[in-house]
Amino acid sequence: AADAARVAWEAWLKRHPEDVAARFRLGLLLGALDPEAARRHLAGLPPPADAWAARLPPPCALEARCPQAEEAEALRRWAFTLVGARYWGEARLALDRWLAVHPKDPVAMAAMGYTLGRLGADGTPWLQRAAARSTIPPEVHYFWGLYLLEHGHYREAIGRFAAAWHLRPDPLFALERGRAAMLAGDLLTAERWLREAVRADPDNVKGWNMLAALYLGHQIRTGEGSAAARELLQRAPEREEGYEWLGWALYLQEDFTEAERLLRQALARDAARPSVHYRLGIVLAAQGRAAEARRWLEQTVLLDPQGEFGRRAQRWLNALPPSGD
Repeated sequence: AADAARVAWEAWLKRHPEDVAARFRLGLLLGALDPEAARRHLAGLPPPADAWAARLPPPCALEARCPQAEEAEALRRWAFTLVGARYWGEARLALDRWLAVHPKDPVAMAAMGYTLGRLGADGTPWLQRAAARSTIPPEVHYFWGLYLLEHGHYREAIGRFAAAWHLRPDPLFALERGRAAMLAGDLLTAERWLREAVRADPDNVKGWNMLAALYLGHQIRTGEGSAAARELLQRAPEREEGYEWLGWALYLQEDFTEAERLLRQALARDAARPSVHYRLGIVLAAQGRAAEARRWLEQTVLLDPQGEFGRRAQRWLNALPPSGD
């Protein structure tokens, strides 16, 4: 599969040599196959894509013959960087190369199980192998928890994140424990662990985003939600989530004009985000601008026809006056 993907990318680039995104993906793919070729593709890319060239493993790491331990671990770091960046196919390839020469690495096994799950395959055998030892590293519980979350097993996921936290109180484990509790509908537990996550690591904007989602997505404690959204916006002004959540907080406080302004700023950063289309439609409807609201809600349905926001938008459309009224 990797060889076929390489051939396909290379054939595409022969016809479209200016395609920066294709060069980037080919570079990621080659990282665990031919690092030097990968470097040639990645090093000449515009920032921030060019930074990936510095993360590439040396060729010796692919065969476990590097004289320095730091170099030998580079393939493992490359694989986990790909997992963190959600390049699942490339991550699977890199993990496969690492496990071929380090077959007893339990954390890599667990990461492989999670990655396979994200690719639609059964990762359970890898997770079971990773946990089949007297001492289970906390990262194994963490990846198993992520796998369970993706499959809707929220309570079991909470147990895995709790086990990881017990072994090492890492704010990342607290964050995911809070997310799992929120998805399970246990909002008090979710608040406790999300608060712990931002206390321990206030610079991780994911924690502020999840806190905003907890409060504002469930329309509870909107003052706390507004504060979380402001923290998110201050720490990551380039991301659309801060504008969206703060706009929604202002809608809940009936400041419709400012809510509309912020939601339009969110759209300027991600014009295809269904939740922003939906929320902007609701804000416009609250101002009596039914025709404009209808257009944004219809776009929500087009962007998210089977999803939560598409369904919500359809219910609002059914309640709005017909076009032309």
